[in-house]
Amino acid sequence: MNSWVQISFIILFFIIGLLFLFSRKFSFRIKKTSSKKRKYPKFITGFLLAVVNPPVLLFWVIAISLTQKYILPISNMSPLFLLLLFFIGVYIGKFITLYFYGKLSHRSVKKQTNERHKLYRVIGIVLILISSLQGIRFFY
Repeated sequence: MNSWVQISFIILFFIIGLLFLFSRKFSFRIKKTSSKKRKYPKFITGFLLAVVNPPVLLFWVIAISLTQKYILPISNMSPLFLLLLFFIGVYIGKFITLYFYGKLSHRSVKKQTNERHKLYRVIGIVLILISSLQGIRFFY
C-alpha cells in the first residue's frame, strides 16, 4: 500500500540481483581476526540466517501479494479462522520452498564452484526480473 515500501523492495531486489549476477567480480572475503573460533548459540545463528535469507523474503512477498490478489483479501479485520488457514498455507509453502531450495543447494555443493556461479546467475536474473516487473507494475 505504501509507495516508499514498494520502491524500497524494488531497489533492494535489483541490487541483490546485481550482486548475485556479478558474484565473480565482487568477492567478499572476511579476514580472520583471530585463530580462536567463536561459537554462537544455534538459535541466534538460525535466527540471523532466517532474517537475511533472500529466498524467504521473496517467498513472503510473493505469498502475500498472490493471496491478496487472487485468493482472499487479508487484513486486520479478517476472521481468525481465515488467518489460521492463511498461516497454515504459508507454513506449508515455506517448508516446501525451503526443502527444494535445500535439495538444490545440496546438489550444487557436490559440483564444482563453476556450478555455484551458474546458480548465483540464475538467482540474480530472477531477482532482477522480479524487481523490473514490480517496477513496471508500480509505475504503470
